[in-house]
Amino acid sequence: MVFPLQFPMKKNLLTLTIWDKDLLSSNDYISEATFDFGKEAARAFHKEETVHIMGPEGEKFWVPCSNSKIEAGRVNFGLFIFYISRLSKKA
Repeated sequence: MVFPLQFPMKKNLLTLTIWDKDLLSSNDYISEATFDFGKEAARAFHKEETVHIMGPEGEKFWVPCSNSKIEAGRVNFGLFIFYISRLSKKA
């Protein structure tokens, strides 16, 4: 997924909400994970570079999920922040 962002932002938070998928009834909320990517976004903006956020084991990293402040598993994902200058958008 790609989401356009403008920097600076008041909050640099990515929240993933996890739901199950039911066929015969409504879907149920399971948990959510929030990741603060403020330092990485600032680096991408100020150095005008792509930032790849990695965990210690490689490309992806684990973020704990919670449901009403109770730990409810973890989600594994990777994140790239691409810097696109205003000049390249006009070209």
